[in-house]
This record gives sequence, C-alpha cells and structure tokens, in this order.
Amino acid sequence: MAIKDALLADYDHEMGTTRRLLERVPDDKLAWRPHDKSRSMGDLATHVSRIPSWGGIILNGQSFDLSDAPPEEAALPSRGAILASFNETSARTRANSVITPSASENSNSMTVPIGVGASVTMNMPVLLMFIDWVSTKSSTLS
Repeated sequence: MAIKDALLADYDHEMGTTRRLLERVPDDKLAWRPHDKSRSMGDLATHVSRIPSWGGIILNGQSFDLSDAPPEEAALPSRGAILASFNETSARTRANSVITPSASENSNSMTVPIGVGASVTMNMPVLLMFIDWVSTKSSTLS
C-alpha cells in the first residue's frame, strides 16, 4: 500500500470521528465556557472545524512558518455553520493535498522546518506532522 493511500484511510477515519463530535455540539450551549478565562464551546468547535485546512499547508509547503498562520477567526454562530466549515475544509484538504501528485512518496519523506520567521524551532517529517497536527488533533476531543 502506498503511503498516501494509508494516510488517506487514516484521514477519512479521523474526519468521520471529528464530524460525529461536532454533530453533538449543542446549539444552545455555544456560548458556554467552563471558566471566565476559557474559550467558549463555540470557539473551540469552530477551531476544530478548521484544523483540516492545515493539511494543505503541511503537505504542499516547504516549511511551516507560524507567523504566516491566519488570525483566529470569530466563532461560527451555529452547529450547522460549524459543520459546513468542517465539511468544506476537510473535503478541500482531501482533494487538494492528500491524493494529489504533490503528496508523492518523495515529498512525504522530507523533513519540514517549523518556526516563526527565520527562527526554526524544530524539524519534523511531513507525514508525522500531518498525522500529529491534522488527522489526530481533529478527533482528539471525541
């Protein structure tokens, strides 16, 4: 089995688990927060819905510069909007990153520098970074 096929199977499984988690977020509790300093349930569900979008950056980039990360967006207003965001980002990542020629055996074996600006804090293999930061993180809360 090719690496990208195994990665795709894992990705599909984890995205299914994440979707089931997001389907259970109650619309009437999106503003709930366990503590005043905590993010609301809606903030966290919105964040989880957008994690798959990191996949394209990880698999198609030559480095991962945290200073280029988009700013955190406001929480989405409903479970339906959160699920729509998740469906769009997970489908786009699957279509544009995991199964494209750029996700070849050679590019997936390379190591990517991770840092802020010119300061590299660590190097990580692309596949490990994708699995750890995208596939597994999305469903960790379930």
